[in-house]
Amino acid sequence: MTPDTIFAVHSMTKPITSLAAMMLIDEGRIALTDPVSKYIPAYAAVKVGVESKNPDGVVVLKRVPPNRPVNIEDLLRHTSDITYDYIGSDLIMKANRDGTKFVLQDDAERMRMAQPLPNDAILLLSAMERREHPEWESGGGGLLSTITDYARFAQMLLNGGTLDGRQYLSPKGFKQMTSDHIGPGSGVGRDYYYLPGDGFGYGYGLAVRTDPGNARPPPPGSIGELKWDSGSGTYFGVDAKLDMIYILMEQTQEERMRVLPAFKKLVYQAFGK
Repeated sequence: MTPDTIFAVHSMTKPITSLAAMMLIDEGRIALTDPVSKYIPAYAAVKVGVESKNPDGVVVLKRVPPNRPVNIEDLLRHTSDITYDYIGSDLIMKANRDGTKFVLQDDAERMRMAQPLPNDAILLLSAMERREHPEWESGGGGLLSTITDYARFAQMLLNGGTLDGRQYLSPKGFKQMTSDHIGPGSGVGRDYYYLPGDGFGYGYGLAVRTDPGNARPPPPGSIGELKWDSGSGTYFGVDAKLDMIYILMEQTQEERMRVLPAFKKLVYQAFGK
């Protein structure tokens, strides 16, 4: 590994996407209360999947109108009910897998792909690239970065929204982004899929340490600490009380839950915590 090694940071894309959205909010170009359908008209007709039983006892998925439109804040704090295709009940996951896709998943699908004419050189090149380099164009998980570039992003958060003389977020926007928005009364449950983790609330794209948590002894860290990680084990945090950022870059789904707590423990032990 070198300082310019490129990593797929997966869910650590989310804080950067959220920062971009907060910058647009600061500029008055979008608002937290704007319905998503204002920018993506198809969302005006969105339905919510609700499981229910038929009279014969078979569980089916019914699509019903939402209680209110999904808005920008819902996207930023993950309360939109839009999920990945591997999260949720079997019927919800099947409905997601059956929707519009961006990557050919198997040989059978590749065989069904329409081919350009032999003299369409540009389209032939595009088709070849689609097969050899399928991208995941996702604001939730598609970013590539180096450790040094991500350190600049983390340093900007430590600085309260500024870096190298440029102010990326106003003080108000920074406070909004780094405050907990899913605490008591929000309706957000603390189940298996509550990814901020024990002791953390959630701002806009960032987990926010709100209390020591239920573990004894509690995991290291300060109240107000910001952090996020990913399915590939990349992990970063910002601890303003210690004037510190920490970043871990790795590519392992299987070992990440062993490595992450060990890494964080070593970081805070260096501060005598």
